[in-house]
Amino acid sequence: MEAPFQDGLTGRTTGTLCIASLWLSLSGAAPAAIHYVDAASTNAHWPHATWETAAYDLQDAINGTSEFDEVLVTNGTYHIGSHLGYGLNPTQATGQNGAGGDPDGDGASNIVEYVMDTNPTDAQSFLHVVRVQWATGGTEIAWQGGRMATQYVEATTALTTPPQDWKTFSTNYPPTPVSNVFTSAGDTNRLLFFRIRAAR
Repeated sequence: MEAPFQDGLTGRTTGTLCIASLWLSLSGAAPAAIHYVDAASTNAHWPHATWETAAYDLQDAINGTSEFDEVLVTNGTYHIGSHLGYGLNPTQATGQNGAGGDPDGDGASNIVEYVMDTNPTDAQSFLHVVRVQWATGGTEIAWQGGRMATQYVEATTALTTPPQDWKTFSTNYPPTPVSNVFTSAGDTNRLLFFRIRAAR
């Protein structure tokens, strides 16, 4: 299952959970897959199939599981999923507190804000480009977003021909600063459209 993502075109959780090594199993049958979680992980990549690519957020590993999967968690302090931290219920499909709700009115649904790791109750907290300007030898892009999502700076030469061929210029692995800047060197003589994409 591929993790969802959100384009950024234009807090974090409050609770923690201390646990020791344990197995979380959805069934007593043999696991279809094992997903690893380590609070100290600096290279989190779905499907978190090794300790080297372990999730640092317990909820990220659990959200992507299928029937019979297992989640292996090592020692550490883990944050509770962001919807729960803000008093929202991500299992509801309707209403302001549900996955499709937008209680802060910023145009990003609660589930999108979860993916971006932004605050669904703060209209100023969403993944967005702050500034694009010429810099020495290239283009400077500044943006704001969350801390616990992987952020990609991507560009394409055309927006009119689907499928668009987005090329990744930079990848920021969590934890990331809320404010970020990237300079794409050598792009002064061609037309490029940039976007910031977040994934968890």
